[in-house]
Amino acid sequence: MEAVLRHSLLTKALHALLALAILLQLLGSLVMEEPKPPRRGIETPFLLHEWIGVVSLAIVVAFWLWTLARRGEAGFAAFFPWFSASRRRAIVTDLRAYGDSLRRLELPDGTAHSAFANAVHGLGLLLATYLAATGFVVFMQMDAAGQMTGLGHAAAEAHGALANVMWAYLIGHAAMALLHQVMGEGVLRKMWTLKG
Repeated sequence: MEAVLRHSLLTKALHALLALAILLQLLGSLVMEEPKPPRRGIETPFLLHEWIGVVSLAIVVAFWLWTLARRGEAGFAAFFPWFSASRRRAIVTDLRAYGDSLRRLELPDGTAHSAFANAVHGLGLLLATYLAATGFVVFMQMDAAGQMTGLGHAAAEAHGALANVMWAYLIGHAAMALLHQVMGEGVLRKMWTLKG
């Protein structure tokens, strides 16, 4: 049996901050318009998107640094299972167990450490890092008039290319958490309460 999943207060805080930042960014992207040169006045939704993006980059970097330092929780290497034969085997084992659970019309155990879940979380963190980093390049390359360099345009294209993937990840991640909660595992209480 795998060890029961526990999260430290710092993991919970970083998770909450990152979730809030991503949600604000995604919702803000629905109402903002990218400024066209010559940029005039203050485009509040775009400015908020820029500054929340800068904060998001700081949060995701802090999260990565915490994965390097923390003990008793999934560490940095757990988020990159494709570089380890034993972690790849653990994912295959998890997927088989998930398949068996689904055939019995049950959910896999969400209370234990899971190589597959860690890999999915790692992909989410990579996606958040990608979006924050490309957005930061745009932020740094755009002048007050809305003009950008070639690097800024390339970063803006790269940023927009995967923005909808974050919507899918966020919806899927939240849906799985809600499903585990409804099935009685209490994952939301464990992740969103201050108790360790």
